Amino acid sequence: SNGNITVEASSLADMLKVTHGTQVTDGISTAQEIVITGTSNDHKVTVNLENKTVNITLDDVDLELSTGDDCPFSIDKGTVNLTLSGANNLFATGGNPGIRVANDSNFGIGTLTIKGGGSLVAKGATNGAGIGGGNGRSGGNITIEGGTVTAIGGGGGAGIGGGCSGSGGTIVIKGGTVTAIGGSGYVVNDATVGGA
Repeated sequence: SNGNITVEASSLADMLKVTHGTQVTDGISTAQEIVITGTSNDHKVTVNLENKTVNITLDDVDLELSTGDDCPFSIDKGTVNLTLSGANNLFATGGNPGIRVANDSNFGIGTLTIKGGGSLVAKGATNGAGIGGGNGRSGGNITIEGGTVTAIGGGGGAGIGGGCSGSGGTIVIKGGTVTAIGGSGYVVNDATVGGA
């Protein structure tokens, strides 16, 4: 891996800007598919798009973070249509979710739709959801239409939805094979899908 990946709105109308390490590519159409592949234990993907939409394919991506307090794939604002290809692993550190789909004042509101024929294992760290909010944070808008998705919450985090003490957000499962496992730290408040 050559560094962190950031997807954000371009100053050009209806375009995106992608930064990968020190390389910046501006003027990417919102209709274009961005394919991410590779392995890293210290790099991450961040999407901050306000009201725009980006199409991203994960193709055998393995981001199993090992140190610090980080989320391997964070949707802070905007909409991500995520296609799964091959086997993908997203493991967080600190109090973060495997995939952050934000819904709070610190980040914003994120929307995620998962589809495709590949697989994904998203694992939250301490009190973070597998897919959704981090520790004390709520989940955003999450739809699963395809793929084999395993979402594992850490501590008091939901498999899919909120981190510990966070609300679940909006969760729709239309297809695919979905396994959501809540964290085991707080049995009374534990949840597999929804708030924690």
